[in-house]
Amino acid sequence: MYLENIIGQEEAKFFLKKMYKSRCISPTLFFLGPAGYGGLPLSIAYARKLLFNEKDPYNHLKLDTLQHPDLHFIFPTAQNVISSDFFYKWREFIKNNSYGNLFQWLEYIKIGNKTGKIGIEETQKIIKKLQMKSYEGGYKVLIMWMPERLNVVAANNLLKILESPPEKTIMLFVGEEERGLLPTVLSRLLLIRLKPIPVKEIQKILQQKYNLIEKKAIVIAQCTEGDFGRTQQLIQCTEENDFGEVFIQWIRNIFIFIKKTKALKTLIEWSEVLHNWGKERHIQFLDYCLYIFRLALLTHYNVKKFNPLQWKKVDWESFSTYIQWENMKGILKEINKASREICQNAHANLVFLDLSIKIAKYLQS
Repeated sequence: MYLENIIGQEEAKFFLKKMYKSRCISPTLFFLGPAGYGGLPLSIAYARKLLFNEKDPYNHLKLDTLQHPDLHFIFPTAQNVISSDFFYKWREFIKNNSYGNLFQWLEYIKIGNKTGKIGIEETQKIIKKLQMKSYEGGYKVLIMWMPERLNVVAANNLLKILESPPEKTIMLFVGEEERGLLPTVLSRLLLIRLKPIPVKEIQKILQQKYNLIEKKAIVIAQCTEGDFGRTQQLIQCTEENDFGEVFIQWIRNIFIFIKKTKALKTLIEWSEVLHNWGKERHIQFLDYCLYIFRLALLTHYNVKKFNPLQWKKVDWESFSTYIQWENMKGILKEINKASREICQNAHANLVFLDLSIKIAKYLQS
């Protein structure tokens, strides 16, 4: 990955190039934004620039395969498991989906029902590595993906090395929520806020890489809201997927409940099914619901005509008539609230039941 090839993020790339050229390089950076904005590939491209050695004939190969001895990674895994145990899978994941999110990563390593953590053992090992001299005599670079998944003990363990980084040591943090980091850790990082990727750039890639016709590429690009990580899901939205099935059943249950309040039992049963999914899958599903409701709103006002559920022969036009400016604000508020409650370890069945009843209220208003 090269800075020049990263999609969008022109301001961030300009800043990194300028900093590198001036040699006033900050030892700690925090690339902040949704995974689909490209913080991970951007950090890897910047690390490549820092570690490039034109005198080494194998330098490109080591960087291409992420096997440079002075490039280190930390990322969330299951409890009592460290990043090095999954490094082969990590390289595969980045190669195939560098704009992927935490949920997709945990699913990839088959621990999707877990929350994904970075523990004290992880930080202890990396601190020892960073305190040693670099293998090739240049910079040592650590890329920590999703630092908000550091537990409190592990985060506190990092403070000393953040305050006084070893010579020629660069630590790049890539995350989505600054509030997930301890204030003492966050205060020691230079923050780079990533921006949504321009629709035109996403459209261009969709046409060139996925051979989509211009009209479909435009619709999908606009629906991503600048998040390139969503493109794959949107491209496949005409194919069967479990989130689509669950959403359809959920909405049908809600409308049954609206007509007959005694049908509350169906919503309770639906909530119980979701209860066993796991936190990451819950959050991913809520994000999917936000996406569907937004498309329905755009369809209602004839801004966009795109049916993400057409594979199931859903009457999309009829459904979209229920989604209006007046109730959309409340729907978004409740879904975002449910997502926060799930993150705070609330009982998922109660959260989804409460959400269902409130969505019913907005759909009948």
